[in-house]
Amino acid sequence: MFSLLSRLRGFNYGWVKGEIVLGAIGPGCIIEQGVRLKSCTVMRGVRVKWHACISSSIIGWHSTVGQWARVDNMTILGEDVHVCDEIYSNGGVVLPHKEIKSNILKPEIVM
Repeated sequence: MFSLLSRLRGFNYGWVKGEIVLGAIGPGCIIEQGVRLKSCTVMRGVRVKWHACISSSIIGWHSTVGQWARVDNMTILGEDVHVCDEIYSNGGVVLPHKEIKSNILKPEIVM
């Protein structure tokens, strides 16, 4: 894991164009414009699309969070999980290689 500070010192692991508060970002991540990351961990190769919000969550390797999606309340995404645009996840635990097309309104495990 590399912090935002490491990325700003010349490491070339991807690009960041959003707001990051107390988060860790892995190498090769793409964080698009208007994104908010707060108290979260984003693993290697993750793409977070425009205006998504991730708070107090862990995003697994090579996952995607769609535009205007919101991931909150200790949501944990496994490797290669794709959250579609405008989806809300409230504490979901999602196993690897899944696509989330509907909201997760209460903490639950998605197999």
